[in-house]
Amino acid sequence: MSARVQAIREEFGRTAGLTGPQYSLIVAISHLAEFEGGTTVSRLANHLHVSGTYVTAEANKLESAGLLLRAPNPNDKRSVLLQLTKSGLELLEQMLPLISRINDEIFRDLTRADFELLVRLMAGLARSAADALALAQGYRRTAASRQRPGAGRR
Repeated sequence: MSARVQAIREEFGRTAGLTGPQYSLIVAISHLAEFEGGTTVSRLANHLHVSGTYVTAEANKLESAGLLLRAPNPNDKRSVLLQLTKSGLELLEQMLPLISRINDEIFRDLTRADFELLVRLMAGLARSAADALALAQGYRRTAASRQRPGAGRR
Protein backbone atom coordinates (compact mmCIF):
# COMPACT_ATOMS: atom_id res chain seq x y z
CA MET A 1 0.00 0.00 0.00
CA SER A 2 2.78 2.40 0.94
CA ALA A 3 4.61 1.83 -2.35
CA ARG A 4 1.43 2.39 -4.34
CA VAL A 5 0.56 5.59 -2.48
CA GLN A 6 4.12 6.79 -3.11
CA ALA A 7 3.71 6.02 -6.82
CA ILE A 8 0.40 7.91 -6.90
CA ARG A 9 2.07 10.91 -5.25
CA GLU A 10 4.78 10.79 -7.92
CA GLU A 11 2.10 10.74 -10.64
CA PHE A 12 0.34 13.71 -9.05
CA GLY A 13 3.67 15.53 -9.04
CA ARG A 14 4.37 14.71 -12.70
CA THR A 15 0.87 15.83 -13.69
CA ALA A 16 1.50 19.13 -11.89
CA GLY A 17 4.97 19.50 -13.44
CA LEU A 18 6.66 18.84 -10.09
CA THR A 19 8.35 16.01 -8.25
CA GLY A 20 6.23 13.92 -5.91
CA PRO A 21 7.81 15.48 -2.81
CA GLN A 22 7.32 19.02 -4.19
CA TYR A 23 3.68 18.21 -4.82
CA SER A 24 3.37 16.94 -1.23
CA LEU A 25 4.93 20.18 0.00
CA ILE A 26 2.42 22.41 -1.75
CA VAL A 27 -0.50 20.27 -0.57
CA ALA A 28 0.80 20.39 3.01
CA ILE A 29 1.41 24.15 2.83
CA SER A 30 -2.13 24.64 1.57
CA HIS A 31 -3.50 22.49 4.39
CA LEU A 32 -1.37 23.96 7.20
CA ALA A 33 -1.71 27.56 6.06
CA GLU A 34 -5.47 27.44 5.63
CA PHE A 35 -6.28 29.14 8.93
CA GLU A 36 -3.03 30.91 9.73
CA GLY A 37 -2.02 32.63 6.50
CA GLY A 38 1.10 30.51 6.14
CA THR A 39 3.18 27.88 7.84
CA THR A 40 6.73 27.80 9.12
CA VAL A 41 9.50 25.60 7.76
CA SER A 42 9.72 23.73 11.06
CA ARG A 43 5.99 23.06 11.26
CA LEU A 44 5.97 21.85 7.65
CA ALA A 45 9.02 19.65 8.27
CA ASN A 46 7.38 18.11 11.36
CA HIS A 47 4.14 17.55 9.46
CA LEU A 48 5.94 15.77 6.60
CA HIS A 49 8.49 14.01 8.84
CA VAL A 50 11.46 15.50 6.96
CA SER A 51 14.27 17.86 7.91
CA GLY A 52 13.97 21.63 7.90
CA THR A 53 16.96 21.76 5.55
CA TYR A 54 15.10 19.59 3.06
CA VAL A 55 11.98 21.77 3.27
CA THR A 56 14.07 24.91 2.74
CA ALA A 57 15.78 23.44 -0.34
CA GLU A 58 12.50 22.33 -1.90
CA ALA A 59 10.78 25.59 -0.93
CA ASN A 60 13.51 27.48 -2.80
CA LYS A 61 12.67 25.50 -5.95
CA LEU A 62 8.95 26.10 -5.52
CA GLU A 63 9.59 29.80 -4.94
CA SER A 64 11.68 29.96 -8.15
CA ALA A 65 8.79 28.28 -9.99
CA GLY A 66 6.43 31.00 -8.75
CA LEU A 67 4.32 28.64 -6.64
CA LEU A 68 5.46 29.70 -3.18
CA LEU A 69 6.39 32.88 -1.38
CA ARG A 70 7.86 33.74 1.97
CA ALA A 71 6.30 36.33 4.25
CA PRO A 72 7.47 37.72 7.59
CA ASN A 73 6.19 35.72 10.54
CA PRO A 74 4.45 38.20 12.84
CA ASN A 75 4.72 35.74 15.75
CA ASP A 76 8.44 35.02 15.41
CA LYS A 77 10.80 37.44 13.70
CA ARG A 78 13.41 34.66 13.31
CA SER A 79 11.22 32.67 10.91
CA VAL A 80 9.14 33.20 7.83
CA LEU A 81 5.75 31.93 6.79
CA LEU A 82 5.51 29.85 3.63
CA GLN A 83 2.46 30.63 1.53
CA LEU A 84 1.25 29.49 -1.86
CA THR A 85 1.07 32.12 -4.55
CA LYS A 86 -1.98 32.59 -6.73
CA SER A 87 -0.30 30.26 -9.26
CA GLY A 88 0.28 27.64 -6.55
CA LEU A 89 -3.34 27.79 -5.44
CA GLU A 90 -4.54 27.60 -9.06
CA LEU A 91 -2.36 24.55 -9.66
CA LEU A 92 -3.94 22.75 -6.71
CA GLU A 93 -7.40 23.81 -7.88
CA GLN A 94 -6.68 22.31 -11.31
CA MET A 95 -5.55 19.07 -9.66
CA LEU A 96 -8.68 18.66 -7.48
CA PRO A 97 -10.77 16.63 -9.97
CA LEU A 98 -7.92 14.16 -10.45
CA ILE A 99 -7.18 13.97 -6.72
CA SER A 100 -10.84 13.39 -5.95
CA ARG A 101 -11.16 10.65 -8.57
CA ILE A 102 -8.01 8.88 -7.36
CA ASN A 103 -9.07 9.10 -3.69
CA ASP A 104 -12.51 7.74 -4.59
CA GLU A 105 -10.79 4.80 -6.28
CA ILE A 106 -8.44 4.12 -3.37
CA PHE A 107 -11.23 4.08 -0.80
CA ARG A 108 -14.04 2.67 -2.96
CA ASP A 109 -14.48 -0.49 -0.87
CA LEU A 110 -14.77 1.33 2.47
CA THR A 111 -17.96 2.48 4.11
CA ARG A 112 -17.93 5.76 6.01
CA ALA A 113 -17.56 3.82 9.28
CA ASP A 114 -14.70 1.79 7.77
CA PHE A 115 -12.98 4.99 6.65
CA GLU A 116 -13.36 6.63 10.08
CA LEU A 117 -11.92 3.51 11.72
CA LEU A 118 -9.03 3.51 9.23
CA VAL A 119 -8.24 7.14 10.05
CA ARG A 120 -8.16 6.35 13.79
CA LEU A 121 -6.04 3.24 13.26
CA MET A 122 -3.59 5.04 10.97
CA ALA A 123 -3.16 7.86 13.50
CA GLY A 124 -2.28 5.29 16.16
CA LEU A 125 0.06 3.44 13.80
CA ALA A 126 1.79 6.71 12.89
CA ARG A 127 2.45 7.38 16.59
CA SER A 128 3.67 3.86 17.31
CA ALA A 129 5.82 3.87 14.14
CA ALA A 130 7.49 7.08 15.36
CA ASP A 131 8.21 5.39 18.70
CA ALA A 132 9.49 2.28 16.90
CA LEU A 133 11.79 4.41 14.73
CA ALA A 134 13.24 6.10 17.82
CA LEU A 135 13.78 2.66 19.37
CA ALA A 136 15.53 1.37 16.22
CA GLN A 137 17.73 4.49 16.06
CA GLY A 138 18.65 4.11 19.72
CA TYR A 139 19.51 0.46 19.17
CA ARG A 140 21.69 1.34 16.18
CA ARG A 141 23.58 3.99 18.15
CA THR A 142 24.10 1.58 21.06
CA ALA A 143 25.30 -1.19 18.73
CA ALA A 144 27.63 1.21 16.91
CA SER A 145 29.16 2.42 20.17
CA ARG A 146 29.85 -1.20 21.23
CA GLN A 147 31.68 -1.89 17.98
CA ARG A 148 34.06 1.08 18.16
CA PRO A 149 37.54 0.21 19.41
CA GLY A 150 37.86 1.17 23.04
CA ALA A 151 34.12 1.70 23.44
CA GLY A 152 32.97 0.90 26.92
CA ARG A 153 36.47 1.20 28.44
CA ARG A 154 37.13 4.14 30.72
